[in-house]
Amino acid sequence: MDNNIKILLVNCDDLEPVLNSINLKEITKTKNGKDAIKQFVEQPFSVTFVHELPAEEEQALISSMLEINPSHYVVILTDHINPEKLKSFMQNGAHGILSQPFTAHKIKLELDKYDLFYPDASEDEDERKAS
Repeated sequence: MDNNIKILLVNCDDLEPVLNSINLKEITKTKNGKDAIKQFVEQPFSVTFVHELPAEEEQALISSMLEINPSHYVVILTDHINPEKLKSFMQNGAHGILSQPFTAHKIKLELDKYDLFYPDASEDEDERKAS
């Protein structure tokens, strides 16, 4: 797992201590989808964690992020998972879904998947930042 990845947290302040415990320090927090898009446009992020926004807001957020950067990695955090939610999240473009409790182990596993899918992501972010 690359500890230099930049994380955007949307509506999930409780996750920051977990990320810090696994030596992830480049973390930006927002409360809603509108603020998240504003941050996303201003700077590149490796992974976005989104914790249960209203369905329309969540869908618009994921769609906007993927329109800006089709390879962006989005993980949905949910308190309760069910097959309908799972299907909806995946159809909206989410790469991963984590349910409570949000532990360091679960986060590491999800970030390891990110590293597998996007091994050159840090180079892509540098290019995006330069443009």
